Amino acid sequence: PEMQITMEFDYDYRADAGGSGYTRLRGGPAFFWWIEKTVLFKIAYNFNLYEERESTSLGGGDEFRVGIGMAD
Repeated sequence: PEMQITMEFDYDYRADAGGSGYTRLRGGPAFFWWIEKTVLFKIAYNFNLYEERESTSLGGGDEFRVGIGMAD
């Protein structure tokens, strides 16, 4: 299997008339493994680098993601 390690960055903006909008920048490492160039496994960990919320609602915490994909 082939492996790749990357740094991912996500920018989210949500406007909400109810006052629950936010702006945030998240980042973290992601690990990719390809099996026979058709099956992809992904493991990623993201944390907030910056976050601003319109209200005092709970913020977004760290995320650990696991995924699988297939290509032809």
